[in-house]
Amino acid sequence: EQLPDISFSGFVLENGLIKETVPSDAKPDLYVTAGFINCHMHFMMTGDATPFPKMLEDIARDPVGKGEAAIQHARNTLKLGVTFGWDKGPPGSNALYSYHVMRQAVEKGVPMTRFIYCPWAVMFDGGFGSPFGRVLGSDKELDVILMEVTATGATALKYIPETFLDTTDNSYKFLMAPELFQSATKKAKEKNIMTAVHAKGVDSIDQCIAAEVQCMEHAIQATDGQMKIIQEKDIYFGPTLFGLECRLQHAQNVNAGIDMAQYELDAAGEMTGRAAVLNDGKPFRHMLFSSDSGSYTTPHASIRELYLMRKHGFPAASVFEAATVNGAGCTKQSQMGSVEKNKYANLIYWKTNPLELPLEEWEHLENYIAAVILE
Repeated sequence: EQLPDISFSGFVLENGLIKETVPSDAKPDLYVTAGFINCHMHFMMTGDATPFPKMLEDIARDPVGKGEAAIQHARNTLKLGVTFGWDKGPPGSNALYSYHVMRQAVEKGVPMTRFIYCPWAVMFDGGFGSPFGRVLGSDKELDVILMEVTATGATALKYIPETFLDTTDNSYKFLMAPELFQSATKKAKEKNIMTAVHAKGVDSIDQCIAAEVQCMEHAIQATDGQMKIIQEKDIYFGPTLFGLECRLQHAQNVNAGIDMAQYELDAAGEMTGRAAVLNDGKPFRHMLFSSDSGSYTTPHASIRELYLMRKHGFPAASVFEAATVNGAGCTKQSQMGSVEKNKYANLIYWKTNPLELPLEEWEHLENYIAAVILE
């Protein structure tokens, strides 16, 4: 439905857009920022410790119900100011009808986080997440996968070409042939399909740099030199601190996998700390709000990732840049990410200036949100 004209002290909003911005010297009653963009979410997953085979069974048995559950996750997420995001897919490749249910809800104007999505992940035997995805072994198989992604209406594809952590030397092995990986990225760009890559290890990060992917996930072993090249090539990544924190808590609860979970969270925190001062004391410019929400043991509808970024040294303004303008740049949403004329009126109204809050209050940042406007 067409929105009525709504005038604010400082803004005129019309038909989902910011029609005018009216500067004022007066102290505002509320502060306004662009809506958050979370570049790593999983609306089709349960956010708890449900095993992947059970998730697959549930989606296959009741795709409409799973789509409706995902819509509720997206509604709850919107209330925290996340107006847009990148859904990085479910386990398996059987959630297409569930995504159809979500897209229908968006078309009907349901108030929920808007999103782009990966319909499934491309995986490799022996790799992380295997066998819960599409297996890629040749250039011909790649052509089929890209054709199918386009046919689903999706605009992004995710690759998981890496093994679990080898705790004997804290390394990850990159499993995909470099030539095939670069071909995959090149052909995806030709079809306007964005590429996201699960890349925790040094070798995987190097491969992503060489292929000039749009988005890396985690990048916990990124060196300072790699991060500087990533900036130069306009590649983005987010450390998923919240997801790794939840994995460690779960490992401690079940007393299994603690060493791997502890290493990964510590490495992500250490990398984030280095990134915070990468450029002669100023932050790495291509960091994302990227929480892994909804994935295994990681609850939906959380903005704790922003607090964790602050905790590891990112200045408040840089965290907001990561969560707004950087997210828009990564997902190629030119009408989002900032409060400007003719951009979408995706806005968060704050009770106080969030940039002035002390670190301890960032752990409860949602308490300072007065309202969220979507389009």
